[in-house]
Amino acid sequence: QSFNVKQLSSPASSPPSVTTMADEDMKTMQIEKTEPKTESKPEVKEDASSSRRSRRVRKEVQAFVVEHKPTKEHVYIPGEGHLLGEIPYVEAKVKMAVLDELTILHRVLYGRNGKKHTRRRTIREFQGVQESELPALKRRVEILKPKQLKYCLDMMGFKKSDDMETLVDFLTKPDKDAVSKA
Repeated sequence: QSFNVKQLSSPASSPPSVTTMADEDMKTMQIEKTEPKTESKPEVKEDASSSRRSRRVRKEVQAFVVEHKPTKEHVYIPGEGHLLGEIPYVEAKVKMAVLDELTILHRVLYGRNGKKHTRRRTIREFQGVQESELPALKRRVEILKPKQLKYCLDMMGFKKSDDMETLVDFLTKPDKDAVSKA
């Protein structure tokens, strides 16, 4: 590239060959390109355009915090009867039963569905209820549908024709001798 420097203004009093600092400051120069112009992209000054525009103010991000509610620990106070796992017929029925079906029995005994992995064990560990828990047990048995009641009676070794009072009496204080199917 070659550049031509043109002198735009020069003081008339000073000779052209002698230049001083003051004269240098007064001179303005223009630089021209002698090449033909090719495609050129317009220069965009980002600093100048961004200072004219106001940017949005971003909100400060708050991290999501999960609040853990304290879970109610269901405390089972065992009654005075035998463990259901000690009754051979009940033990065999619990061992053969499908886990989803045991949900019904577990809900009757403990008032909740129970965890899938511990349902069998907690049913075997059931020993009856205290007198203070007896109304809650009656209420849980009363809300059972007829098909569910028959299932619970069968699991405990009673005839399907027995009523809910027989089941409540047995679950209050389980006894090995009370089971009719042995």
